[in-house]
Amino acid sequence: MNFIQQIEIFENEKPRHDKVDTTTLKIALFAFGLPGLVMLVIMCLILPSKIEYVVKGEPVKAELISVSDKGSRFSFYYNEKKYEIHPGVRSAAWTEGETFTVYVLNGEPYKARLQSELFFGPMFLLVMGGVFFYIGFKVGLLGYLNTKRFNKRFWKEHPWVEISAKNAVETEGTVVKIVEHNAERDTTINRKLRFKKNYSLICCYDSDGQEKYVESAVFWTEPYKFIKPGTKVSILLDKNKSGKFIVDVNGLFRNAAEKIGEDK
Repeated sequence: MNFIQQIEIFENEKPRHDKVDTTTLKIALFAFGLPGLVMLVIMCLILPSKIEYVVKGEPVKAELISVSDKGSRFSFYYNEKKYEIHPGVRSAAWTEGETFTVYVLNGEPYKARLQSELFFGPMFLLVMGGVFFYIGFKVGLLGYLNTKRFNKRFWKEHPWVEISAKNAVETEGTVVKIVEHNAERDTTINRKLRFKKNYSLICCYDSDGQEKYVESAVFWTEPYKFIKPGTKVSILLDKNKSGKFIVDVNGLFRNAAEKIGEDK
């Protein structure tokens, strides 16, 4: 038998191969990257007003009067007058009578801000936003771009057989043998994907009363549950060029999947 090595599998004349899926990377980008970016943007928007209190405000010592589930209360003296503030932040570790620093800006004591209040919000947004941004954009976006480049290089290294519709002649063949290839010895890009086994099909078809044999492209899905010797397969031949053909391997899997669906 003289086998002719086909370059790639075929499905409805539309290019398709087992490229690396980018769905998970897209999810990481939108679920983590964008929320992280939003948090970092919000931090940048509120940070100037926080910094203004620290840079231009007057630091004053304040006493914690009470702390409860409803919030905390602080009292302090400013220009010999006593004032109270009720910041939104609180901590279970605080005890009544402790002293804290508050900042009074533009001589407005009722708008005084607790020091920890000024730093907690931006720090929280920075840490959480940074973590989300890292996961989303480094893992998601950069991973997505690297995978796209990987898949593009795969297409370049594994070009398609092109048979124009006007030159295509479809014939029915028969799967004769399933061939296993050791992917660890493969020098193509498949090795980088670390597939243990690749497969191809030896197919037979009738040509003017003579049996001819061709070998399909290498594919990565284990075929034994779906394809067996004797299975019918479509083969496209180029009537203008001998030896130019496409074995419809994807069609075999599609038909097998439809039959499985009918059985259920």
